[in-house]
Amino acid sequence: MEGVQCHRSPGGRLKHCRRISSCGSAYVCEMSNGDAVPVSRRKYALVREWLDRASRPT
Repeated sequence: MEGVQCHRSPGGRLKHCRRISSCGSAYVCEMSNGDAVPVSRRKYALVREWLDRASRPT
């Protein structure tokens, strides 16, 4: 999977997502260029799973 729409309007390429942090009850994906893209609660599990899989050694 190359990209994901992680909220209603913003989207991003998953390979540029560095980490997900919580901001109150919301989640934010920190991108490699310093942008912060909101992650919906519905898409959080998908993005978290991809990050976990990407960080495992192959």
